Amino acid sequence: MLEIKGMRVTYLDINKLALLKYLRNRERVVADGSALPFRDKSFDFTTSVDTLEHLPKSKRETFILELVRCAKRKVVFTFCQIHKQNRRKSGILLFELFYKLFKLPYPCWYKEHNAHEIPHLSYVKDTIRYCGLALHMKPYYGLLTVFLIGFIGVLMSLRYKGDRQLSKDFTRYPVSLTFLNYLIYVMLSKIDIPPHYSMAVDVKLEPSGIC
Repeated sequence: MLEIKGMRVTYLDINKLALLKYLRNRERVVADGSALPFRDKSFDFTTSVDTLEHLPKSKRETFILELVRCAKRKVVFTFCQIHKQNRRKSGILLFELFYKLFKLPYPCWYKEHNAHEIPHLSYVKDTIRYCGLALHMKPYYGLLTVFLIGFIGVLMSLRYKGDRQLSKDFTRYPVSLTFLNYLIYVMLSKIDIPPHYSMAVDVKLEPSGIC
């Protein structure tokens, strides 16, 4: 969407295969998000989608501060709380139920979420406020989206059940299915219902608001 409007977009991921498959003919950088290879204020905007929960707690503060450091005007990022430690159990139990019914292993991303501590709202707020910046936080998706994630995840697992590497390497999913998933998630975010399991954070930077 940004490129259609004539904006220059740089895509960064630590997974080279993901960049090569999903972002052909784009400006791509393979790097660790907690050590961005860019100068201060290199971009008008920086953004990250559901990355924080995949990082160990020791790297999360640095990751957020790097997004702030490289931005001139605004930082927007989301983080997911689909995690066993989440006290809003209804969505978590619903998600896990799909996989238990079909006796399937949980997807690799869910295992990775649970390998690290759940990212708490207070932690994110404190990290941003450490920079002397204000933030706006709002729910990103809720129970309907969690239902959809579990439902589609099981369908894809059943469809590619013979592929043992599928659960270890999401880049093996067809591109069309991956983009369809994200399109549905965006649509559902407009009509979703609580409890919510992902948060969107909007940080507007002051002229001197770089940590």
